[in-house]
Amino acid sequence: MNQIKLLRKSKKISQQALADSLGVSRSTIAMWETSGSQPDNTSLLRLADYFNVSVDYLLGRDDEDIKKEAAALSDGDLNSEIINMLTSLFPGREEFALKTLQTISEIPEEKHELALGMLQVLRDHEA
Repeated sequence: MNQIKLLRKSKKISQQALADSLGVSRSTIAMWETSGSQPDNTSLLRLADYFNVSVDYLLGRDDEDIKKEAAALSDGDLNSEIINMLTSLFPGREEFALKTLQTISEIPEEKHELALGMLQVLRDHEA
């Protein structure tokens, strides 16, 4: 599971430190990272909580899957731009991005441009 290794390296922690936090062995982390084995459901939930990402992300569900779900909520170029902005702002947090899109879709369409502007400010601040 390459996502685990990417997340661990982005936090600058060792396999041993992650293993200690999750209550597993360092070799278990190594096996997960090299696809030698898969985390069980409990471990997936612990990993998702530890890294503040979705289980979907850990399992390799990509942004395209989220975009397909989000497209079912709404149509239009602006909404597509909002979807792209959300998935880039919140990588690995697809559920959060989808819930945010659901919230945006509930506001009047004439205010979607304002929502997009707010997301652009967030993106620019993160850069």
